[in-house]
Amino acid sequence: MSKLHYAKLALAVAAAISAGITYAQEDVSKKDSSYNITTKKIVSNEDPSLKLMEFSKKTIDTMNTETSKEFMRNETVLNVSTFPMKLLQKVSKTNWKPNPSRPIAKRDMACYFEVPSYREPKSYDVNTTPINIEADDVEGKIVGKDEMLVYKGNVIVTQGDKQIISDKAEYSSISKSIKTIGSTLLSAPEYTVTTTDGADYNMEKKTVKFSNSKYVMNGSVYNGTADEFESNDADGTKILKVATLSACPISKQSWHIYSSSIEIDRDSSFGSSWNDVLFLGKVPVFYTPYANFPITNKRRSGLLPIEIGYTSGKGLSYELPIYLNLATNYDATVTPSHDAKRGDYYTLQLRDMPFKNLNGQIEGTVYTNDKKYNQTRKEEGKSSVKRFLLRIEQNLSLLENDLNVKLDYSKVRNDDYTYLSDISQEDVAITDSSLVQSLSSNYIQDKFDIRAEIRRYQNMFSVYSVSSYKPFALEPQISLSGYDTYGPFSFRLDTEVTKFTLDKVRDDRSNKLQFLRTHAEPSVQYHIYDGYGTILQIGGRYFITHYDQSDLSGLPERYQTRLGYMNHEDSITRSLYHIEAKAKTTLERKILDMRHTQTLEPELKYNYIPYKNQDNIALFDTTSRYDDYYTLFSYRKYAGLDRIANVNAVTAGFTTRILDPHDKEKFRFSIAQAFNFEDNKVKLYQTQNLRNEPHTPIEASMDAQPVEQIRFHIASQYDPDKDVLRNFNTTINFKNQDNLTLGTSYRYYRLGNYHVSKLTPVDVRQIGFDMSVPLSHDYKIFGAVYRDLEQKYNIDKKIGIKYEDCCFAISLLYESYMAMDWKNLVHNQDKFFGIQFEFKGLYTVKAKGISDPNGTGTHYLPSLDLTNLNQ
Repeated sequence: MSKLHYAKLALAVAAAISAGITYAQEDVSKKDSSYNITTKKIVSNEDPSLKLMEFSKKTIDTMNTETSKEFMRNETVLNVSTFPMKLLQKVSKTNWKPNPSRPIAKRDMACYFEVPSYREPKSYDVNTTPINIEADDVEGKIVGKDEMLVYKGNVIVTQGDKQIISDKAEYSSISKSIKTIGSTLLSAPEYTVTTTDGADYNMEKKTVKFSNSKYVMNGSVYNGTADEFESNDADGTKILKVATLSACPISKQSWHIYSSSIEIDRDSSFGSSWNDVLFLGKVPVFYTPYANFPITNKRRSGLLPIEIGYTSGKGLSYELPIYLNLATNYDATVTPSHDAKRGDYYTLQLRDMPFKNLNGQIEGTVYTNDKKYNQTRKEEGKSSVKRFLLRIEQNLSLLENDLNVKLDYSKVRNDDYTYLSDISQEDVAITDSSLVQSLSSNYIQDKFDIRAEIRRYQNMFSVYSVSSYKPFALEPQISLSGYDTYGPFSFRLDTEVTKFTLDKVRDDRSNKLQFLRTHAEPSVQYHIYDGYGTILQIGGRYFITHYDQSDLSGLPERYQTRLGYMNHEDSITRSLYHIEAKAKTTLERKILDMRHTQTLEPELKYNYIPYKNQDNIALFDTTSRYDDYYTLFSYRKYAGLDRIANVNAVTAGFTTRILDPHDKEKFRFSIAQAFNFEDNKVKLYQTQNLRNEPHTPIEASMDAQPVEQIRFHIASQYDPDKDVLRNFNTTINFKNQDNLTLGTSYRYYRLGNYHVSKLTPVDVRQIGFDMSVPLSHDYKIFGAVYRDLEQKYNIDKKIGIKYEDCCFAISLLYESYMAMDWKNLVHNQDKFFGIQFEFKGLYTVKAKGISDPNGTGTHYLPSLDLTNLNQ
């Protein structure tokens, strides 16, 4: 028997015996009972005191970072001995990575500080990759026919990207295995296993076995225990016997799943388990004899989170979505549902990607018997019907994404005019209360682009309604734009040809009206000076538009007022020109502590367009435009081509900003006004009274973040001639590091609404409040209320309380929002109660009918989100 002793041995054994095991620096191909050992002693000449000083500095720097301070705010962190491991990992610059398929949520990071980092698995051959062993001491001995090596102190067995770490290990030439004694850790890229009973690594079979083990999925919330854990690197399988699984932190497991056996195959995206029992605490609540679960992001058919809600006075509503993985490029979601007010309905969503450059979805909703809708039909002497909505969206990209084609088609039953007002539908394109049915394409190159669209509408109102007008279809609209530069000149040409159609205006369905508009707009800009924050330029453009509108004679008389023309004229050609001059500069100075910067950005622009009578041109797609700071500098006073207003005005404005020492914007104020040298004579509608004043209202806005916790926004429009505030809105938001959020908003718009019963113009005066208050680390209360002060009714109000830890979350919710009764012209309230329950990493039961169950967003208004000054 021989012994070898080395102190501080860094690299010990890499040998090969009869099975062909390869040791470091020694290639043994003989298949007999002999073995060879090569050992090295690593000697460092580095002064250890220098390394200690560097390490201490890194530790202090790391402890002073915001990330470390956030960890230290968690009271449980300081009492957990594994927290220094997280700190050491940070100091050693080992970047912690989340698991790509089951990451830890940002909010819960402090609960999982002991979870090792995820690493990308390496591909290597387990039969040829050498096994390296490091230890403080190693000795060799022969016991009978067994040739053994004994490693002691900081033993690390490495092959590829896996390591086994222990204080003591023994290698046996007979069993071709390495056995660790005492506390042992297996570190793999995707998981970590620990035990106090040692492990058995069979180098011939490529298996490692643990007993009474604990495991953690690296970078993930998942962890558990197993009486027996076996990992086979040869076939990539893992088998766990008498095992548990939980997504709760190891130190606080409110729920876990017990399984008699779990099998995971590396070549499969799913694992299998038998005799599964869900425990809440120590109480079993659910049993299944078999389960199949994902271990990657690969999709699989199954039940998605359900939604349950209660409508006051109506009863329960629910949705039961079932996911179907039809193929790698096709899937579907079938959702049987029940609405307390309307009855049963079914939704099918089919997503497709038949080719790499073609994708989209087809979605349909069917109400088999809408109780509320059919009751109304019964009162009108009509029979009951089914209600449905079909939506198709497809996107095609060709020529390296230069050519893009999109289909967006929505349809309901032909006479179901109230579908959209009765039933909320997400992502449905609507124009003038009509469903959009569009096929569009665009081709974009460096110096030109081409756009084409065919667009029709399904009217969502009765054709006999005297107060409703159908929008014109585009069949088709083709646009071409070209642009280039030459020295200080830039050129652009915009052209458009649109065929407008309108059908079923009268009882005759075949009475299809057609109109043609052709437009060209060449322009040139001369850049006199452009540098050092200063711009000087002049330019001009020419408009020429031809209309063929002979079919106006086929419209009912009431359309004449709606389309804004005075007399019917079959063919009209309009030509105009525009001249502009622009100057802008940016001035800077240091202020406050001489580290902050203030800018002053004055801007002037002159626009001129002569007057031309356009009273006999119909309004096909043109409307009025809301003015703000930026639109005051535009030559367009109307949105669309059918009206080009005469302009002879100078617009003056300036913006000032304050930047902090890191050039982050903390304050912005803008103000502008246009001064008119002549009155606008171009009316949108013939009944319109033009507002002819020497200057426009003053537009002003301000955004500021005076401190990190507070942001506010103010915008207003003031008419100095009439001393009238036309509109005003403001929003203030407070949020601190403890996630206390408070917000308020106010909106005023002069004569911007109608009285609900009198249908007369009234002001918009609406106020809103929202808040989210953490009661403790795990509890918060949140809510919002929005009220119309002018007509004295609540638009929306919501309140919720939520408990959330790293294991599960539960929310109690209530929301009441305005539901308009158009028949009786009164405001009603729809009231919803809901409970949302989430087993993190397992399953969620959602609250149906409640908007934003985790925050302050409501049915009508999202959470306050002020302008980010540094976007």
